Amino acid sequence: MKTELFIEDMEGAKQAFSKAERAYEVIERFVTRVQDTAQRQEIEQSLTLLRSRLDTLKGTDGLFHKG
Repeated sequence: MKTELFIEDMEGAKQAFSKAERAYEVIERFVTRVQDTAQRQEIEQSLTLLRSRLDTLKGTDGLFHKG
């Protein structure tokens, strides 16, 4: 099943996507420094969810790409 994506401001959407990708990378780099195991696991779970959502958007006809 394919879901259509309607975006009025494609350039703005691409910029937001790029910022989300960058945020993911930064959080991923620093999550290992979190001392509290439960907190670190919670952050890692959120990162996994974010990665999944970014990958879904990235796969939407290739509209979004890292850049």
